[in-house]
Amino acid sequence: MSSPSALSDTPALSTSAPPFAFAPIIELPATPDAFSQATWEQVLPFYEQLATAPLSSDGDGDSAGADVERWLATWSLLDTLVGEAGTMAMIAYTGNTADTEAERAYLRFSMEIFPQLEEQQ
Repeated sequence: MSSPSALSDTPALSTSAPPFAFAPIIELPATPDAFSQATWEQVLPFYEQLATAPLSSDGDGDSAGADVERWLATWSLLDTLVGEAGTMAMIAYTGNTADTEAERAYLRFSMEIFPQLEEQQ
């Protein structure tokens, strides 16, 4: 599977070191701004990587439990980052409905990304 930043036909999303309170299972962008111009094709690989991330177990059960918690926290963080990017697009558009770029961003989230995101949950 390709890395989310290795998409050949679309610009890569910035995944700088995030200031999170836990170590995400996969590399994520530090802020929702990284998703502000993203298409579904750029968002999907993050969900695919997370869905296929292995959860390790050292046999005593504690490691697997910690992995599951990190996995859930990572999924929640990814949903939050994408959701906030969509919310910022909506706010920008409703604040100035004459801004065609803001309208395009809002429609991309509401018509393309969010419906697909529902299928991932």
